[in-house]
Amino acid sequence: MVHTPFQLYIKELRHYQHLKTYESSLGLTVEEFTEKWNKLSIGYGSNLELKDIQIIENNILNIKINKNIGFIGNIDPDSNYLSNINMIGSGDGTPKSGANIISSIAIMLSVFTDDEEVDVRNKALHDLGLIDLENTDLNTSIILKGLKFSLRMSKEIGISFSVSR
Repeated sequence: MVHTPFQLYIKELRHYQHLKTYESSLGLTVEEFTEKWNKLSIGYGSNLELKDIQIIENNILNIKINKNIGFIGNIDPDSNYLSNINMIGSGDGTPKSGANIISSIAIMLSVFTDDEEVDVRNKALHDLGLIDLENTDLNTSIILKGLKFSLRMSKEIGISFSVSR
């Protein structure tokens, strides 16, 4: 899609306003994160809906999707916005568990970049090393929309995907 200079200006202005408003957070509450995740999960055709959500001591988020995938995150107690979130996945050797982990990473990336073109998200997944999984020991990070997306993978630990400011 080709954007006019005015459309690009408006997009950059919205991005700047978003950064100023949410400069110390990810810009989403737990409820907003859950709503976006579940909507995208349906769009991806997956069964990775967030249901088992726990908030511990008002500032620690704990989510279990299934026996192989879970999240932990911090919530700013003053604003109720997520400060960071980390997904941990460990496959059981089946293609389905591996596909669920990769889908979870793609969904999480989309939650925070849903206003970007699909090509931007695809490039991000490629830059993180997720598209070419020849290397089983990954430790990569990218910055997109002022957020740091980090992917770590090892045979011993599994996969960790985090989003932070």
